[in-house]
Amino acid sequence: MFMFCQALYVARTNGLTVGITEQDRLVEGCMRIHGLRESNEETMKAEANMLSTMWFSSHEDALKQQHDYLRVPLAEAIVMAPLRKKKIEP
Repeated sequence: MFMFCQALYVARTNGLTVGITEQDRLVEGCMRIHGLRESNEETMKAEANMLSTMWFSSHEDALKQQHDYLRVPLAEAIVMAPLRKKKIEP
């Protein structure tokens, strides 16, 4: 399993075009946020239960956050690629 941010990192640091489909082993919550799986009340409640144990003070706050999330419309795939490549000197 991998997180969505790891795919972005690969695209950005290696200059690669990276595609993700619903068949890939992306974490379930990432799949729903980025439009590769449908989100519904049941899945949002399940994720809110998990989030309320470490990130939010209550299940209600976590569920509100689930409803407030901007989600990508449902699609078959996501493709990301670097727009330009530039070396950054610290």
